[in-house]
Amino acid sequence: MKKLETIVTIDQVPIDVEFTCPYCEANISEGFEDFLDDQGLSWSDFYDRQHDPIKCPFCENEIEVSYEFD
Repeated sequence: MKKLETIVTIDQVPIDVEFTCPYCEANISEGFEDFLDDQGLSWSDFYDRQHDPIKCPFCENEIEVSYEFD
């Protein structure tokens, strides 16, 4: 009997978050779990497609965001 094949895609869990603040132009890079804690977010916040603004850890300005998973 011939074996059938399929492609299995494995999604990588986010490890780091990187963004540039549009106000102070700081390049921010931090661990994903730290980002969630600092911003008061949870995984479920990424599924509702409505994203609350985040705050820059340097200048404290609120930033409108959209997320992109690499």
